[in-house]
Amino acid sequence: MAENLNPMPGSNTGSRSNIFMEDGVFLTWDDLWVTVAGGRPILQGLAGYAHPGELLAVMGPSGCGKSTLLDTLAGRQGPKTRQEGDILINGRKQALAYGTSAYM
Repeated sequence: MAENLNPMPGSNTGSRSNIFMEDGVFLTWDDLWVTVAGGRPILQGLAGYAHPGELLAVMGPSGCGKSTLLDTLAGRQGPKTRQEGDILINGRKQALAYGTSAYM
């Protein structure tokens, strides 16, 4: 008999149960600007969201700001960057301390 290696408890199919969806983190950002020293904009007025339990792909050509967006959303901006706009976690504005979130 094979051992059940399903990473999602409460499911035989591997799909997420309601308990995981309710406990997820809903991330939104609006009018997000990131500039570097000298005021050169890297991101300009971006808006978006990420639902819990869903895959989000950030795509674009080299140098368009993909890593800057992810670093900003994860609270991993460098010391020479400045951020403006709103990043909301579950509808609330919260500061992310460096190292409390990550991306792949």
